[in-house]
Amino acid sequence: MNIILVAINAKYIHSSLAAYSLYAYLNEEEKQHVQIQEFTVNQPEELILSELFRLKPDALAFSCYIWNIHMVLSLVETFKKIMPEVPIIVGGPEASYEYEELLSQGVDIIVRGEGEELFKKLVQSFLHAGLSPGMQPNVILAPPEDIPPLDAIPFAYESGFTHLQNRIIYYETSRGCVNRCGYCLSSATEGVRFLSWERIKSDLDKFISAKVKQVKFVDRTFNCAKHHAFAIWEYLILNDNGVTNFHFEIAGELLDDEMLTLLGKARKGLFQFEIGVQSTNSTTLESIRRTTDTTKLFENVRKLKPLGNIHLHLDLIVGLPHEDYRSFIQ
Repeated sequence: MNIILVAINAKYIHSSLAAYSLYAYLNEEEKQHVQIQEFTVNQPEELILSELFRLKPDALAFSCYIWNIHMVLSLVETFKKIMPEVPIIVGGPEASYEYEELLSQGVDIIVRGEGEELFKKLVQSFLHAGLSPGMQPNVILAPPEDIPPLDAIPFAYESGFTHLQNRIIYYETSRGCVNRCGYCLSSATEGVRFLSWERIKSDLDKFISAKVKQVKFVDRTFNCAKHHAFAIWEYLILNDNGVTNFHFEIAGELLDDEMLTLLGKARKGLFQFEIGVQSTNSTTLESIRRTTDTTKLFENVRKLKPLGNIHLHLDLIVGLPHEDYRSFIQ
């Protein structure tokens, strides 16, 4: 059995945490039948199709996001004409919601929500029951009621980082989001789950020892729990290898003086922050259910900036309700 996990990234420098996490969750026997193939949206579809055809898959599984969903569906349509007998599986955010129409576009199996447990069961089905679209057409797999704790999902890069040289390595210490923003799919899940502190330290040590270039945390609001963020920042400052950069998406208004004092001790280039402002329009923020103390946020940014050791990236979103060109300039 030859199952191909296909990740189509936005750029070559990116990598797919989803694919590596799904693979890591399999046992050794299951891994023998699964391989990861990464491409980018900038590559010609013909090149991707020819490579997938060359691999002669028994099943294809695509990880779907907002930046690749149109290309994925185009690839699926064409691939089905070439190898109609090969089951097509899709998962990820763009397959978890408003998913019914995907079944009419050549997709055979949809994995909704967190995919580790569901993908593992699919692989087992292929290996032991010979599952095929002809036997079970239009399968929709819903997320399990008992989602496994994060510590049950192995470190995504147990095989090392050689294949990811000069690329961004993505990592998460939590899943879920404290916000309920109306524009974001993260708002569809309840609560936030965290890795244990012992597991986090073990994972961070691997990055530090390997001296990887950059680790980008994909936690939705990294500092939503102060003790969690503080412990990680402190550990990285104390164990800095002088090389690795760590990127965090944070809520600027949640910083306090103790955290700012700690951050002032970081080596220049050790951290970079992506701070979600989204909008400074109070009517807009209320409309999208984004609870932000913008006064506190900018006060903290003005304290961070003079430190000179952390690259700051502030985000605004174009096209939110009650915004127009003039208000956006403001």
